Amino acid sequence: MQNRKWILFSLVMTFFGIPILTQFLAAVVAMLGVGLAGIIEVCNILITPTSYLLLNIFMLALGALMLFFSGRVWAGDSAPEKREIAVWRQCLF
Repeated sequence: MQNRKWILFSLVMTFFGIPILTQFLAAVVAMLGVGLAGIIEVCNILITPTSYLLLNIFMLALGALMLFFSGRVWAGDSAPEKREIAVWRQCLF
């Protein structure tokens, strides 16, 4: 009986649950993309050079944060090549 319940649950998730969750995820990604495209379009209309400068600064800061959390630049002894990533960095990463 227990095995039948899990088989039924697996079938329901395979044919109904996962496709529905995928559709919701696709809708969220589409909304984020449309919002980002709208922001970039408004910035391009208003002040193109400033928007590109701010976008570059944002991307550089994002890259610096990723490097920091992975511990490859500022970690010193806790670099992943030497030993495991620090626990708090791994949680944030």
